[in-house]
Amino acid sequence: MDLVVAESDVTLRDAPGLLAPGRLEKLKMPVLLLESSNPPKGVRMVHEAICARLPQVQRVVVIGAGHMAPITHPKNVAGEIAQFLKV
Repeated sequence: MDLVVAESDVTLRDAPGLLAPGRLEKLKMPVLLLESSNPPKGVRMVHEAICARLPQVQRVVVIGAGHMAPITHPKNVAGEIAQFLKV
């Protein structure tokens, strides 16, 4: 939890401005957005908002996963990333 607190300026307040208007829209590379089939409340809406701004996004749902998909479903997550990188 100390890490969450230490990173709050970046993760909660977007100190570097990564979500500033026009910033995501300028990305010129493909982006993979992995999400779980059972996300915490509100996460799906955040993903939809981010996807709407990304010009080259591939959205993949990891079936049966919750918030910590890379930990609970590492093979599924690794497989999706490997498939994405082949493109």
